Amino acid sequence: MTDRIFEKFADASGFARQMAQDTGRAVRVVRVGDHFCVSAPESAPPANPSAVTAITDRPIHEIVEAIRENLTENPNEHEVLEWVQQGLDSLRGLYPHKRDSFSPGDIAFLQTLPEYSVTLQEFFDALDDAKSVRTKDDAIEVASTFANLAERLNATKLADRARKESRELVERIPKLPGRSATEEEARKRHQESLVSAHAPPCGKCGARMALRGGSNWYFWSCSRFPDCSSTRWLSKFEAARLADQSQTD
Repeated sequence: MTDRIFEKFADASGFARQMAQDTGRAVRVVRVGDHFCVSAPESAPPANPSAVTAITDRPIHEIVEAIRENLTENPNEHEVLEWVQQGLDSLRGLYPHKRDSFSPGDIAFLQTLPEYSVTLQEFFDALDDAKSVRTKDDAIEVASTFANLAERLNATKLADRARKESRELVERIPKLPGRSATEEEARKRHQESLVSAHAPPCGKCGARMALRGGSNWYFWSCSRFPDCSSTRWLSKFEAARLADQSQTD
């Protein structure tokens, strides 16, 4: 079966879902450089029945909560991506007919899902990159990628996995060939991700705060900046953890 190339992930994922329905085969979207490739070889296994499809006749708030629960608690990245993509598509189809059933909170949550789809695809790419790590520089780069993904995935099981992948790569650095002046940077990014995992709520608007700063100083800033400009200093414990770059757990 001929692969199809798309410039946008959203276009590729939509085509992949339709292909899976038409062929009954498992279909995958893979990043290739700056593009996305949809592939479904003849040897691909049959696509499993969708758990998302099975709940589309439930009340809207139950569907939204099922998506939220899987996004937060499910450690399987393939299942999470299915819930995010197919769940969002299903609810988009229901919205014109059941507009009044969607609360403002439901809509706000659903608006975050397209970005999660992109982040999950980058998580898949990072897992593939981790298999090809051969040098210190490779490990530093991929560990930093996982640390960044952990922060973007926020308080989810996949964020925990991303931090674990980052930690394991950092621990491998001394044993890998090659030398790099940026080895400490990987440890720094990993520590930042650990502190960010416990980001406090904004005292002004209640949104999650984000870690900001420079080479030797940090502070918390509202993640909704510039809409909210609230800031606060780190606690002594948070500052001490960031100062101890040798700590990896």
